[in-house]
Amino acid sequence: MRALRDLILVTACCAVANTAPAQTLTQQSLEQVQTVLQRANEAYGGRDKVMGLRSVAVEFEDTNYSVNQSRGTAQPWDRGESHGQVFIDVQNQVFANRVYGSGGGGAFANGTLLNGEQNFQVNYRDHTMTPIAEPDFANTSGPFVRVTPVLLLRQLNEQSRTAHYLGETSYQDRPHDVLTFSMTVGPAISLYVDRQSGLINRSERVFPGFGLVEYHFSDYETVDGIPLHKRFELRLNGDINLERNNLKMALDVDSAPFVEMPEAFAHSAPLAPDAFQRQAIDEGVYLIGGNGTYALFVEMEDYVLGIGGTAAVAASLDSLGEATDKPLRYGVLTHHHSDHVLGVAPYVNAGATVVAARAHEQVVRDAAPDGAQ
Repeated sequence: MRALRDLILVTACCAVANTAPAQTLTQQSLEQVQTVLQRANEAYGGRDKVMGLRSVAVEFEDTNYSVNQSRGTAQPWDRGESHGQVFIDVQNQVFANRVYGSGGGGAFANGTLLNGEQNFQVNYRDHTMTPIAEPDFANTSGPFVRVTPVLLLRQLNEQSRTAHYLGETSYQDRPHDVLTFSMTVGPAISLYVDRQSGLINRSERVFPGFGLVEYHFSDYETVDGIPLHKRFELRLNGDINLERNNLKMALDVDSAPFVEMPEAFAHSAPLAPDAFQRQAIDEGVYLIGGNGTYALFVEMEDYVLGIGGTAAVAASLDSLGEATDKPLRYGVLTHHHSDHVLGVAPYVNAGATVVAARAHEQVVRDAAPDGAQ
C-alpha cells in the first residue's frame, strides 16, 4: 500500500509539472529583443551614451533616381544631384535642413525649420519663408531619423517593450538578427543588427499598396564614441532611389548655425493642412480631396467621369456618392507616376473603365486588382 501511495504522489507531481505554463513565443521574443538590443547599445557606445545623445548634424551629397517618377515608365530612371545639411536636436525637438540641387528639369534650394515658435518652409531661390501653421516634429524629422541608425536605436530603446524579434537572416554574407517596432509615424520598421559587430546595417518598411522600402547603411566611422555611417542607399522595391554620401558628421553641436534664418526674406501666408472636402466648383463638377491630393468628377448626362488617380480616389468616390447617384463610367489618369496610379484599383472596383495613354498601359495594368481586364 505504501508503494502504491508513493506511486500516486509521483504521478501527481508529474501531472502538475506537465500542466505548468511553458514560455510563450511572446516571452521568447521579448527576451531576444533585449539580448539583441544590448548588443546594439554596446556597439554604439552604450545605452547611456545613445540615450544621452542630444543632437546630430550632417553635411551630405545625394544622387537621386526617380523610380516610377521619371519621364519614362522603366529604367533608366531620371537622375538628379543635390547636396545640403541637416540638423536635429532630439531632446529639444529642433529640426533644420537645407537642400540644393537639380532634377526634373529645374534647380531648387529649399529648407525647413522647426524651432519652438519659429517654424518655416524656406525657398532660398525665391527668398521667401512660409510659416508652418501646424508643425509636427515627428513627421518632419522622420525621414532623417529613418536614415540615421543611432537615432533608430534611440527609438528602439524607447519602445523595446513593444518590439518583436523576427529571427536571424543573412545580409551581405553575415548573420543578422532582425527586430521590428512601430515608429511614431508610418508603418513599422525592421532593423538588421549584425550579430558580430552589433551595428545596424539595414532597415526596411512595407507600405500596403506600394511595396518594400529598404535602407542600407555602410562605411561606419566613429565620431565622439558613436559609430556613424558615411554611406546610405535607399531602394524602392529593389530599385535604387537614393545614394547618399555623408561628408561631415558631428554630434552634440550647437544649433545656432543651423537655425538662423535670413532676415531679408519675404514671409508668405502660413502653410496649413487642407482638410478633406467636396467642393462643387460648377454645376455637376466636383473637386474632392485634401492636403494637396484631389480628384475631379464631372457629371455627364447619365454617368460620371473621374479625372486623376491619386490616393484620394477611394475616399473621393465615397464622398461623390453623397452628391449624385449616377454611376462612375470612366476614370482618367493624368500620367503614370506611382503616386498617380493609386486610383486605378478604386476605379476598377467601382466598375469604371480606366483611361490612360497607350504608353502607360503596362503600368496601369500592374496597378490594377488581380483579375481585372
